[in-house]
Amino acid sequence: SEDHGLAWKLAASPVIPADESKIVELDDVTWMVNSRVAGAGHRWIHESGDRGQTWSSRPDSSLVDPAVNASLINHPEGLVFVNAHHPTDRTNLELRVSRDEGTTWSGGLVIEPGSAAYASAIVLQDGSVAVFYERADYTENVFRRIPTEELPARD
Repeated sequence: SEDHGLAWKLAASPVIPADESKIVELDDVTWMVNSRVAGAGHRWIHESGDRGQTWSSRPDSSLVDPAVNASLINHPEGLVFVNAHHPTDRTNLELRVSRDEGTTWSGGLVIEPGSAAYASAIVLQDGSVAVFYERADYTENVFRRIPTEELPARD
């Protein structure tokens, strides 16, 4: 959308491989899509510098993933990524921060060590990160607020 969501159009070329993807715009206006890929054990990153006309794609083995929905948002501290950080099981929900536009990621702040699945994050007015996620084998939905000062530092 070029009019704040009033009208939408399809990008010229799809990102492959991908499903349940998240998109952010980087400081240089590059679009970054972070995608789950079933069976890969990690996320894929797709970037476009021409508003979706073309894409470069690469696996990111530092973002371990069991093929589950994740969250990627812009935050004043950098990019914030939340997912079940395990190669095969939907467990160990972690939050990571990239202060270099997704080139490297911090160590993980464990939000939920046990069963955890689909997560969604937003930035609150005070700069905290709010994470809403499933846990306990999909029987509970949980809200967790993470103050800015608790975000992981660089490794």
